[in-house]
Amino acid sequence: MSPQQYFKTHGGRADVMSNSVTFYLPDDNIVDIPIDPSSNLPMIWNVGTTSREQAEIGPHLVGMASAIDDFGSNEVRNLNQASTLETICTKQASVFNACFPCVADETNQQLTGPQKELLLWHWKLGINMQHVQELMHD
Repeated sequence: MSPQQYFKTHGGRADVMSNSVTFYLPDDNIVDIPIDPSSNLPMIWNVGTTSREQAEIGPHLVGMASAIDDFGSNEVRNLNQASTLETICTKQASVFNACFPCVADETNQQLTGPQKELLLWHWKLGINMQHVQELMHD
């Protein structure tokens, strides 16, 4: 679940700073997540849950996912928990391209043509972009 969807469902807010993201949850808990310098993304490392936590909280997460119904029909709501995750994955795959087109798609206006070409060659060759750019020089 994205932070945006969590906040729409449960309330709360987040502050993004240069080195961390602070979540202010509706139950007055505050969660501070450091931004990883190598990826520039908020990361929580070495997270684990106990068997008891999985048993108590896990069914609610699957239940939340089925209640959100971001996958295009009410069909998800009528399934038992065992098949809900499989159905969500199937429905997510079926609508993924419509909701999340490829970043290199020609309709993406956030990248220039040369940036898209560089990205496509990076994917094809499996080497870093600086090496791709070196290969493109005369």
